[in-house]
Amino acid sequence: AHPGERPLPTAVEEFRDAARVTIAVGPEGGWTDAELADLVQVGGVLVGLGPNVLRTEHAAAAAVAVVTASLGRWSETSEI
Repeated sequence: AHPGERPLPTAVEEFRDAARVTIAVGPEGGWTDAELADLVQVGGVLVGLGPNVLRTEHAAAAAVAVVTASLGRWSETSEI
């Protein structure tokens, strides 16, 4: 999650078929340019969680909720 990037719900399609999704939430003060470049280099998709900056623990919970709901992984028949 990185402020100013496209909203997470619009990026979900890029990893809909992924076997695993890893969510990385930056530290207070944000990611460095080098850290962002490293994340993208290994296949990371930069996304934002809206215009407000959330505390780390809230950002992680929000991202997990959006991803699992958007991918349909909260249905009774899904396997996580």
